[in-house]
Amino acid sequence: MGKLLVCSLGCLLWGVSSSVWSQGFSRPDLFENSPTPDLPKLEFQAALVPEITTPGDETELRIQIVIPTGWHIYSIKPADEFGPEPTRLTLLSNHEIVTPLQESPPVRFYDEAFAQELSIHQYGLELRLRIRVALNHPLGYDKIQANLAYQICDNRMCAPLQTQILVTPIIVQSDS
Repeated sequence: MGKLLVCSLGCLLWGVSSSVWSQGFSRPDLFENSPTPDLPKLEFQAALVPEITTPGDETELRIQIVIPTGWHIYSIKPADEFGPEPTRLTLLSNHEIVTPLQESPPVRFYDEAFAQELSIHQYGLELRLRIRVALNHPLGYDKIQANLAYQICDNRMCAPLQTQILVTPIIVQSDS
């Protein structure tokens, strides 16, 4: 009986999702047509500390995210096999990553949608990534770019994976 129920539910879900996808909708389209189409506006700030550096020196990319009340973002640490997408940061340059991405302490939260306890960030999140400036980086003013991928949820639903390009200035001087 249990196997029949699981199979029936799986087939029903497959049939619904197949008919939705066959209508030409993408995940963002489905979310936009949901009862709560407006995603909250997150605030992002990115900075290098120090901002003025030399080729081969280390600097730290610091990212602060303000999360509106009632929403949360998942940790950088992946969940079990079945779970939300972890928050990821990808450096979009040829600088060397010195240490793994660090995050401010998350809180543990039992997520009913995933039926497991997960690590989340409410209200705010700080990410830190130590990088070494490329030895061949030209001197002068430039920008460092990173791509932040995250999933934002409230207690009823999750938005599809979101991305945000973050840009921060860097000034590279000679070491003499």
